Amino acid sequence: MAIDLGKMELLIALRARLEMDKSLGAAFLSDPSGALLKAAASFTARQTPAKSAPAPSPIRSQPTNFLQTDPAPSPSAIQEAASQPRPIFTRLVPKIDAPERPEKEAALSAMRQAAKECRNCGLCDTRHSVVWGEGDLDADVMFVGEAPGRDEDLAGRPFVGRSGKLLTGIIEKGMSLSRGRVYIANTIKCRPPGNRDPLAGEIRACFPYIEKQIEVISPRILVAVGTVAARLLLELPANVAAPRRRWLEYRGIPLRVVYHPSYLLRERAKLADPDARTDADRETWNDIKEIMAKLEELGPKEE
Repeated sequence: MAIDLGKMELLIALRARLEMDKSLGAAFLSDPSGALLKAAASFTARQTPAKSAPAPSPIRSQPTNFLQTDPAPSPSAIQEAASQPRPIFTRLVPKIDAPERPEKEAALSAMRQAAKECRNCGLCDTRHSVVWGEGDLDADVMFVGEAPGRDEDLAGRPFVGRSGKLLTGIIEKGMSLSRGRVYIANTIKCRPPGNRDPLAGEIRACFPYIEKQIEVISPRILVAVGTVAARLLLELPANVAAPRRRWLEYRGIPLRVVYHPSYLLRERAKLADPDARTDADRETWNDIKEIMAKLEELGPKEE
């Protein structure tokens, strides 16, 4: 029997994800609903380039509750995955396919190249890569985090580790959008050593990059992922907590502050019952519903 390499790779990824779920008990990280073959077919389809087509409207009035737990893969699928050799490195977040926006890409090109060559702060001496950002340059929703972590520094992409997998689940299950239909970036483009908070000089050196990204992408809604990102975007002092559960503004753009996925994972890891929900989970779900309602209220972008 011929071996379907696409299905094999999917099963290996499922194995890694199930092991992670067992330790964290994170319902966000469960597989999308549907049979294994359907998931394998979807995985294989994503590897095959397709002709671009007009994207459907991203606005959904009734997003799926991403707190719900989906059915686990069958025991036979797990056993088959376990029998396969483990890869050296498995991406938690696959490469995304985002629509092309040549005019916006041209507007960001020089700034992105400057970021790659930037030596305006000490982070250039310890970074592995510059994590610029990724997604739809014409996105309605833009997520802005604090700074790359270890996984992001190695991959050169934002939110690709366990926190990235969780954020992707929130986007796909809670907002009914693919990751490629939003834009994701960080205020700081290089990883601070030990994942510490960025210093004032590092913020001054790096902030023009995120300013330019937001200006060019011109999202309908900004989502500040975590307290540090919110403080930087709102220009709040370090000792002031960013307001949550209400709408704020960044230069005229509605802004919502949500919990960082790493915080959600830490809170769930404290629970004895892996199927229980934390207050942070429920607040995040409410934030997502508010974001989708605001998108509906704002309507589509003007051409």
